[in-house]
Amino acid sequence: MLSGDGLPDRVTGKSDRLPVGEGVLHSSRSGVLVKTSNSTPLTLRFGVFELDSRAGELRKKGMKIRLQGQPVDILAMLLEHPGETVTREELQKKLWPAETFVDFEQGLNNAMKRLRAALDDNAESPHFIETLPRHGYRFIGSVNSAGQTLTVGVVSRSLRLLSSSLAASVVLAALVLWSVSRTGPLLPKIVSAVQLTSDGREKSGVIATDGVRLYFSEHSGERFGVAAVSVSGGQPVPIHTPFPDAQLLNISPDRSQLLVGEGELFAENPLWVVPTLGGPPRRLGNMLAHDGSWSPNGQQFVYANGSALYLTKADGTEPRELLRAGSDPSVWARQPAWSRDGNRLRFALYDLSTHVSALWEITVEGKNLHPVLPGWQNPPMQCCSSWTPDGRYYLFGSWGDLVGAGFICAPHIWALRENAGWFRKSSGAPVQLTAGPLHFWNPTPSIDGKVLFGTSSPNRGELMHYDRKMQRLSPYLGGISAQGVSFSADGAWMAYVTFPQGVLWRSRTDGSEPLQLTFSRLIVHDPHWSPDGKQIAYSGLNPGGHWQIYLVSRDGSASERLLPNSVVAIDPTWSPDGRSVLFGQPPHAVAGNILQTVDVQTRRVSAIAGSNGLRGPRFSPDGKYITATSASGDRLMLFDVAARRWTAQGPKDAGWQCWSRDSKHIYFLVNVFGAEPGIFRVAVNGNKLEKILSLKGFRPAGTFGAWLSLTPNDDPLVLRDVGPPEIYALSWEAP
Repeated sequence: MLSGDGLPDRVTGKSDRLPVGEGVLHSSRSGVLVKTSNSTPLTLRFGVFELDSRAGELRKKGMKIRLQGQPVDILAMLLEHPGETVTREELQKKLWPAETFVDFEQGLNNAMKRLRAALDDNAESPHFIETLPRHGYRFIGSVNSAGQTLTVGVVSRSLRLLSSSLAASVVLAALVLWSVSRTGPLLPKIVSAVQLTSDGREKSGVIATDGVRLYFSEHSGERFGVAAVSVSGGQPVPIHTPFPDAQLLNISPDRSQLLVGEGELFAENPLWVVPTLGGPPRRLGNMLAHDGSWSPNGQQFVYANGSALYLTKADGTEPRELLRAGSDPSVWARQPAWSRDGNRLRFALYDLSTHVSALWEITVEGKNLHPVLPGWQNPPMQCCSSWTPDGRYYLFGSWGDLVGAGFICAPHIWALRENAGWFRKSSGAPVQLTAGPLHFWNPTPSIDGKVLFGTSSPNRGELMHYDRKMQRLSPYLGGISAQGVSFSADGAWMAYVTFPQGVLWRSRTDGSEPLQLTFSRLIVHDPHWSPDGKQIAYSGLNPGGHWQIYLVSRDGSASERLLPNSVVAIDPTWSPDGRSVLFGQPPHAVAGNILQTVDVQTRRVSAIAGSNGLRGPRFSPDGKYITATSASGDRLMLFDVAARRWTAQGPKDAGWQCWSRDSKHIYFLVNVFGAEPGIFRVAVNGNKLEKILSLKGFRPAGTFGAWLSLTPNDDPLVLRDVGPPEIYALSWEAP
């Protein structure tokens, strides 16, 4: 029979509890004296947390949590005695000695509140710490220790009487194997990072390598194309393709051919094979896909279309459906990765509307479909995976929480040990390799597996103001990294969303009296002031949820969701009388795009006539008009409220519109990623177009890329990207 720690009962017996940070001798029923030694700092793990008792540090998924002093000391005492009651008297004696002149009750309550907040725990329904009213506390989670070593100090009389050397060998072997299993696993880690590119161009998608060069997708001028750079870094050079836009998807197992999609991102495109050493491209089969990959032996090919995976021969012929994950058009299968033996495929099922993404595995026969990391994340946010060349590690990206950058996710690199061998213990859980202000996409191992290549950006913007008198852009409010700037009708207050964190703030127009208005994992987008300046309506997205409309008071004292949870909504704008809020639906909405209003008092929802296929609405300040853009984002539309009629305004490729204060002009962005990007305005009467500012060479930043607002004087505000994505080489140790 085994005891809770994995040793036979006759060997371990019952032992005294171990004081944290000390080595003690345990006396077992068998008489064996077992010493636990802490020559290295003792680490106690529970859930996704770990406490380094020597350093007094609490970490979550390897990242240090800002918690010090008494809350950490309380946690250490509770972890020292899991499942047992630690009384208030014991806490007072240990942490608030008699000579300490403080209010013990208030001090303990405050310390416990801080501790629970750090652990995301709740006193009413605790996961870790149970409160025993008027008595004390008890740790109810599972605790694993690391950093301990096991030594046999004294052999008992019963063991000395063992006449069989074989029996003794069995006991000693059990102790050795147990000791090995208890030794914490050696974890992989990044040891250095080198930036390989610095051309300031937008980069996206996967990275592939042939051992000499790195291949990737890059935005240059008005198109996305494929580029290459030396594995040691340098100036990227373009790879010629015969079509305007190209996206790199993969590289063949022999490293001689690139798999390229013809067309833009997030679309089903024809697939092409482009030789790495030059030569004419050729079409691969006749499929349309957004992802694909060859098997390790080069004899099979898998491609993704929507939520389905198809298996074909290497040349793209004889396709058969391997998997179809439902009919929801917003769910896509992405980046299928082959196991080293070619028998399994791992891929992400990514929901474009909620940004929930889980890694799944299936055999090439279409059997044994199951999640790779069941229960590891709730909701799951994983993607962009690959195996190391030796198959020992599985690499993937996980963003763990929503961050308002790019497509609302900014991942870090994680590694999962696939096998550990007889005398190596695998942690069984992913290990985080990167952290901090840099986020890395698409980890790609080098040919020898010693380096990981990834695309990263510091994710920061600089708020810029265009002064039409001076005819130049200059930093606004010191160039804070903020988007969605909105001003109250009287011009006294402003609201803004930090980039990329997605947190809502308000302040005076000069930046004074700042106040944070949102604190949860909610990502905030597009805030707008009520006409009376007392409330702010904004879009919010929770991890795994849908876009919703929220209201918050100017002082932050009152906050509420405006619509039922079942209604997916984004882009709120107030009616001039403040009685209703106009809103639309996000891209990829299952119900399609339509504009609606909701009465703030009665919560009655009404549709805007003729608004099918439109999004991003804006009420004019005088209430006579509504503007919106087509769902494809290529046309600005104007709705005359009295006449109930829609008309097209301005040029094509217009988006992100703003009204002038006098309701006479509509400002908007044109062709932001094209050859001649700029800020324009059009007169409501006469549809006269006027160019305000060229944005050629300007790199926009924001949750959805480019963004535009106006100051109370109708001067444009834009967010400049100060750190475009670049490619890095990360050297790592992979024991």
